[in-house]
Amino acid sequence: MRPRRELLRLVAENGETAPGLGRPGRGCWICRDEGCAREALRRREIPRALKGKAAAPTLDRLLGWMDLGSLDADGGSRLKS
Repeated sequence: MRPRRELLRLVAENGETAPGLGRPGRGCWICRDEGCAREALRRREIPRALKGKAAAPTLDRLLGWMDLGSLDADGGSRLKS
């Protein structure tokens, strides 16, 4: 398990995924790593972890929330719900 500072919390908000540290509701955690993001998106783990309450964000948006910039490709993960 990674330290909290190495993770990004995502929440389902109004049918969309949003960064959500401190926000209430269904949430999940993803490591702040481009490979994790790509794998989570490729395997569709974000909507599954959010129990179908929100669609997955785009890779660019997810990397932006992680402050990693943007690249194109498949998707990533390692989620904890």
